[in-house]
Order: sequence, then structure tokens, then C-alpha cells
Amino acid sequence: MINYDFVPYLRGDARHILQRPTNIGPLPTKDSDVYDVTSFYHRLMASFGIIDIVYTPWGSNSFYLNNLRRYGIPEFDFSSFHQGSSFLFCETSDRLGFPTTEVTDFKGIGPHCPPPLPLPAEWEPFLNDPTSKGTIFVSLGSNTKWDHAPEYLKTAFWTALRNFTAYRIVFTYDADPPNDVPPHLKVSKWAPQRALLAHPTTKLFVSHSGLKSVNEALCAGVPLVLMPIFAEQKVNAEFMVAQGRATLINKWTLTAEALQNAIQSQLGPAWPQLKAKAARYAKIYVDRIARPSAVSAFYAERVAKTGGRGTTWPKAALNLYFLQVWGIDIFVGVIGLIVILSV
Repeated sequence: MINYDFVPYLRGDARHILQRPTNIGPLPTKDSDVYDVTSFYHRLMASFGIIDIVYTPWGSNSFYLNNLRRYGIPEFDFSSFHQGSSFLFCETSDRLGFPTTEVTDFKGIGPHCPPPLPLPAEWEPFLNDPTSKGTIFVSLGSNTKWDHAPEYLKTAFWTALRNFTAYRIVFTYDADPPNDVPPHLKVSKWAPQRALLAHPTTKLFVSHSGLKSVNEALCAGVPLVLMPIFAEQKVNAEFMVAQGRATLINKWTLTAEALQNAIQSQLGPAWPQLKAKAARYAKIYVDRIARPSAVSAFYAERVAKTGGRGTTWPKAALNLYFLQVWGIDIFVGVIGLIVILSV
């Protein structure tokens, strides 16, 4: 299962190179920074992103994948890998977000919402405090190492979260917390995320907009404050903001005031409307003709039945270079011919 914002350009999936944002480029600093196809700057950044996406596998083949030989894999390259694959199963949101094209060998299996796990008993007293206005869950993912975070980020989070004394805040934090953590803050190196998001007291999720966290937030129908850090998180955050499901903060410019304002914007008078919209999106998200697990099982079995063929008519674009798929070689050839004839 692979991020749908990365692989289709390598598989000739007929997606226009500028119709949606890529993982590359500056992180948005405010909600109005989400991808706008009419913006020259946004299209320029998307173009750089596509160049990076297309040529990163070449760099991997040339430099990094040579190490696979140590593990008994003498030959491997991404082009052959994609040419030989039967289907692309993707766990990104394929029915919500920026419009995009799909082809017969793409199967979206992301919108999967299993029943929430029960909340461990030791968490119940904190979340169900009768004096609390609700729960704020703050988690920036397992790859975020707070020991290595810059001091201004730590200061921004600890300063802002101290001010929401009317709420109970669960903060996943893998470094040593300050000595004076207030009682409305529960600091833990790990938290039962799915159970917390599904808990009736949870009002808001402050997240890094990782793929799985966004999926779980969509399933739970929880309003969001998002701070993308790297990889596909930028695209996920832009998608959620464009849908009116989240507000953004920027890791490079974050201050305690900015974080506090972002949280307050979601918890203020607009919260009932935001919660209702999130709940409606949760229903739309899982409203499919078949469960994603059934879809993936069906097509996996088809591959087994057909000896690996999968689709009846494999894409011809799989046998072309990127420049050929988009007709750039023809364009350059025509321009070259015009130049030669005009001399």
C-alpha cells in the first residue's frame, strides 16, 4: 500500500502533473496557502515536486539499491517493479480531496474504519473529569522525537497548552517533560490513539497530519489542528484544510500565540458546526459499494487466478519514459524542426 500522491507519476496513471499538490515545496503557513491551480507559484512548486518524484527512483537505483545485493537480491529497479506489478493498492483517501484521475489498475483501499478499541481503564478518570469541558488530544506521530525538537517548538506547545485549563489535554511526548506540568495535562510517551479519538469527550486532535492519523481522525469525526512535518503530511494537511476540516500551523514559524489561536478557533463558537461537518464526512468517507478489505481481497485473488496479469489491458504508458508520456519529446522535436527550417 503506497501513498497515491507519489506513485501514479511513475506508473503512467494519466494524472495531470499540476492538478494537485505534491509532497515537495514549502509548508503552508496559513489556511489560505492550500494548493490553488490558478496560482503560478503553486504550479511552479508542483512542477519541482514532480521532477523530484520522477527522478528520485533513478537516484535510488543508481546509489542506494546497490546495497540490496548484500541481501541476495542481485537486480532491482523501480521501472521494472512498476511494469511488472498488477495493481496499485493505495490507502490514501481516494474519494475526498482534490480531484484526480484513476485508472483500471488503481484500487483505493484507504477508507477503512474498524471499530474503535476500548479505552484502557486507567485513562477513564482523567478523560471523564466532570469539571472538564472536553478532551484535547495532541500527538505529532511516532517519528517526532521531542528530544531533537528546537526549543521554540517545545516552548510554543508547553506555553499554549498550559492555558487551556478548562479542558483535559493528552499530550504524547517522548522527552522529559517540565517539572511543573499542570494537572489538566496528561503527558505520556504513548497513547491509545484510536480509542482517544473515538471517546465522547474528545473535542479536538492536534496532529502532524500523517496518513494514518488523518484516516483515524476522519473515521472518528474529530476537528483538527494540523502541523505537517515531512513527507506526505503536507498534502494531507492541504487536503483537510481545503475541505474545511482543519486549520493549519507551521513548524517553522510556530509561536505559543499561534498555537493557542489555532486551538481556540476550533474550540470556540464554531465547534458545533465543525463537529457536525466532521461527523458528516465520516459517513461519506466509509460510504462505499464494498469494504476496502473485500476490494483488495477480490483483486489479489484475481491476480492469483490470472497468473499475475490482473487487468485485461495493461497501460502502454508503463513502457514509456516520463517525457514520452507527456509528449515532451514530440514538442521538443517540433520546436527543433522549426528552428532548423528557419535557419
